[in-house]
Amino acid sequence: MMAIVFSGFLFVLGSYAVVEAFPSAPSFASDPAPYTTAAERFIPPLAHVLKALFITSVAASFIVANTQTSRVIYHGAREGVWPQRLAEVHPRFRTPWLASLAFVLPSLALAFVGARVWDIGTASGFLATVGTLGLVLMYGLTNLGLVVLWFRERGHGRSRSPVTWLVVPMVGIAMMVFPFWANFQGGQAAPYDKLPIGFAVLAAVGIAYAVVLRVRRPDVGRNAGSLVMGEVTSRREPGHDTATPPPTTESV
Repeated sequence: MMAIVFSGFLFVLGSYAVVEAFPSAPSFASDPAPYTTAAERFIPPLAHVLKALFITSVAASFIVANTQTSRVIYHGAREGVWPQRLAEVHPRFRTPWLASLAFVLPSLALAFVGARVWDIGTASGFLATVGTLGLVLMYGLTNLGLVVLWFRERGHGRSRSPVTWLVVPMVGIAMMVFPFWANFQGGQAAPYDKLPIGFAVLAAVGIAYAVVLRVRRPDVGRNAGSLVMGEVTSRREPGHDTATPPPTTESV
């Protein structure tokens, strides 16, 4: 809880500093490095230090994202959510190398195509926004699921706190509406004017795959969320290589 509160404080403080550093929203949107500009205005001697920290943090974030995503793909493939081939580990390094490639190679392809169609900044911003909205939708549905569960528990005679199980999730759902409202407004410059269509296609693909998985393998479909996070283990399928140990946290 302390980490959450402290991280939230840093986000709010950083956002406030950037807003104060720019006189208008267009000037902020057109700046290629707004945090660097803010540092040059507020603390000029430390502006170069901030640049180095920013590059380091971005690189670290990419490494963590690749590691986490490959781990999720590995767990899902091991339990049948994805093709079993993606559950293989490298014979020498004991890492889920195919799961890593399954995430990194399509990402590089999208980045290359986006950079060819638009400039690098626009491509990275557009693709990152589409993916982030998918995460926002996931978090919103998670909050909605908690509200539904509260009513189910109440129907079975089990009492749960209405504050933590009902009020807080509903506030979370309301907060999740703002990113969609801000990004789906009309009159935005290309390619952001196509953002609603791109997000709709992404959501439709995810929903279609979930429906197919639920129909073909209902046991896996019911626990898909926990399976990909490695929280539960489903029944092993015949022929599954149970002798292959999962990659350790250190190796990943």
